[in-house]
Amino acid sequence: MTLSTVQASLDGFDQSDDESEAEIRTLEKKSGSSNSPEKESSDRTGVIYARVSSQKQVDNYSIDAQIERMERKAEELGISLPYDPIVDRGQSAKNFKQEGPKRIFEMAAEGKITHLLVVDEDRVGRDPPEAFYYVWRLRKDYGVKLVTPDGEADVKTLMGLIKTNVKFLSAGISN
Repeated sequence: MTLSTVQASLDGFDQSDDESEAEIRTLEKKSGSSNSPEKESSDRTGVIYARVSSQKQVDNYSIDAQIERMERKAEELGISLPYDPIVDRGQSAKNFKQEGPKRIFEMAAEGKITHLLVVDEDRVGRDPPEAFYYVWRLRKDYGVKLVTPDGEADVKTLMGLIKTNVKFLSAGISN
């Protein structure tokens, strides 16, 4: 399979359902707001999500260390952090029952954030399909980009899609 074949098969990724778009525009008109993922804005607002699930993780990479690292990355990228970091302590990410991902999704739906900052993709989730779907929905529905110490991982681009999937798969294998 060539790169052009893969790109052609992914061309539909950035396409949206006309019926869904019409429903969203109707809701936006009723609410008087626009939360379109493609709206251009100089406002780059993020929230940091930090999680540890075991004492070993606390010892190796504490919540405070995760937050400090991502605060530096936000400053480097010009992303403002007006919200307190969302923290899940002692929470496994094998499912999405922890409160952090729920709060992040609510903030995205309310148009409060444009970026989700995590020290590693596996902080989002350890189940590859579920974690990828979560990040994809944040990006597709609300325009929220994932940011790691490596930079922005935009799953609406081919390279961002590949990189993020490889990271999630690696996290799932190392469980």
